Amino acid sequence: MAEQEDSVVSLIDEGKSSSLVVDQEDSVSLIVDEEESGSLVVDQEDSASLIVDGGKNDSLVVDQEDSVSLIVDQGKSCSLVVDKKDSVSLIVNKGKNDSLVVDQEDSVSLIVDQGKSCS
Repeated sequence: MAEQEDSVVSLIDEGKSSSLVVDQEDSVSLIVDEEESGSLVVDQEDSASLIVDGGKNDSLVVDQEDSVSLIVDQGKSCSLVVDKKDSVSLIVNKGKNDSLVVDQEDSVSLIVDQGKSCS
């Protein structure tokens, strides 16, 4: 479930999880998945300070080279993807979201999606 070279501070999975994967070279301070999750994947080279997924999530993917300070997904999310080279300070998705994608090379300070979003 966790594959790394350094340390994992906290990794919590409470509920039926088909796939919860943490693959990094540095550290993960907190990852929480507390419901049926089809796929929750964190693949990075640096650190993720907080990733929370509370709800049925078909795909929640964080793939970066630097850091993620906070990602919260509470609700049915078909696809919530964060793919970057730098940092994300806050991403919040509450509600049914078919696709919420953040793909950049720099940083995102705040992304909030509350409600049904098809794109």
